[in-house]
Amino acid sequence: MQRRRRWPAEEKARIMQETYAPGMSVSLVARRHGIAPNQLFSWRRLYLQGLCPQCLCQLGEL
Repeated sequence: MQRRRRWPAEEKARIMQETYAPGMSVSLVARRHGIAPNQLFSWRRLYLQGLCPQCLCQLGEL
């Protein structure tokens, strides 16, 4: 059984930033980082709803 990975806010923000680049897709970025696409969509949804404050700060700094 695999343990759940914990992603630091800085890493989440950096990965989410990649999904907004021209020509990139969530599926491609997720595959590149070994994340399930639905996990990355969840992070983006939380970010857009303002429910991931540590990610908001990190994403604004990138």
